[in-house]
Amino acid sequence: MSVTQIDLDDEALADVMRIAAVHTKKEAVNLAMRDYVERFRRIEALARSRE
Repeated sequence: MSVTQIDLDDEALADVMRIAAVHTKKEAVNLAMRDYVERFRRIEALARSRE
């Protein structure tokens, strides 16, 4: 795992933490990244299945 300093949208971060019921910024960011990748892969798979 790497350590990175980033500026985050405080409102979006608070929304993710509330919706996902996570307690740390780290959990929220990791969850959001995994969710994004999973959604992207599903969209790609759907597009391939329609070819």
